[in-house]
Amino acid sequence: MVAAFAGCTQPANEYDGDSGGRADVEDDTGGAADSGDDAALPDVDRDGMPSEPDYDGTCSGHPFRADCSGAECATSERAAHYLELWWQAMIDGLDAPEDVVRSELEVTLAEIVDGPVWVGFHVQFVVHVDWVRSRQNTNIGLGDYPLASYPDDATVLSGLRAALRCTHLPTHATSFEEMMARARWCHPDATIDICHLHSLDWCAFLATGGAVLDYAANRCLEVRVDLESDLVDRCGEAPCWVE
Repeated sequence: MVAAFAGCTQPANEYDGDSGGRADVEDDTGGAADSGDDAALPDVDRDGMPSEPDYDGTCSGHPFRADCSGAECATSERAAHYLELWWQAMIDGLDAPEDVVRSELEVTLAEIVDGPVWVGFHVQFVVHVDWVRSRQNTNIGLGDYPLASYPDDATVLSGLRAALRCTHLPTHATSFEEMMARARWCHPDATIDICHLHSLDWCAFLATGGAVLDYAANRCLEVRVDLESDLVDRCGEAPCWVE
């Protein structure tokens, strides 16, 4: 059994029109909820809402902030050389000035993955726009293990460009307080998973979260907030767990 919502382990109140949540929540067909003219969200209690997330205090995994710079982030000379090719692919592929790309992408690790099945190049980085810090990875294969010889730079650069699945960076993110308010607009118990704030192919930030409606009946709520458009992208039921 795999839990579908991180943090949704305790039962919450059953969702209904009298619980303070959205009465027009969608069914589980996967369509988006109609956010309507909810820009002001007058019925949402914002008391006690933090102005920014506590990334370091609540999240595990690789860091949200770089503690290295340039070649310091690489574990070998070859990884440092490939990291320069990675930056070239980012600057060439993203529709933004070089200084913007270098300020919004923070590399935390660059390494050669040597075996046991294949050899690859791996970059951990953070997309940083406004308060959002979205952890991302780039992985490309260099050949089967053991590697007889490394591919030339042109081949590596081509692979890195192919791994870039987007052509622009998000331009802004709605405030953290507003994101939390929109989650509560969907349901008063909705919680956003700040540890996995992500961008869809780096193009647009989407915050996801949920709440438990009836755990025994495998009924949870899924909420998604598009942080560029400031709209609730989804507000509907989804399974709490999958067999």
